[in-house]
Amino acid sequence: MVTLTENAVDTLELVLSGAVAAATGVRLAAARDRRGSVKYSMGLEAIPREGDDVIEVGPLKLFIDQQSQFFLHDVVVDYVEGEEECGFRFAKAGSSEGCACDTEALSPEECAPVDLSVCGPCGSTRRAA
Repeated sequence: MVTLTENAVDTLELVLSGAVAAATGVRLAAARDRRGSVKYSMGLEAIPREGDDVIEVGPLKLFIDQQSQFFLHDVVVDYVEGEEECGFRFAKAGSSEGCACDTEALSPEECAPVDLSVCGPCGSTRRAA
């Protein structure tokens, strides 16, 4: 199952509270690209889609489709904000490398960028690993 850090939950709550649309949850998605890298995405949504798993993390509702569940298993989502980067980071649980890909399959140099449609207060919308 996917895990969100306290920073990620706090930032997503802030984003949801300021959303112009009637968003009630956050969609997490993951799929392999043509190179075999895992690419993660997230966005605000009003309601879950048919077949979605709805996972409640504190006050947040996460909407995850069945295919993405496989790729998000044992993934930790964190929010980092610093001089060098700002955004949500996806990493395998227990990994010492923060990376926007499946760190068991790829080295950090091979990580695919995370395509985010939402981000926190710093205003970044894309983060390359």
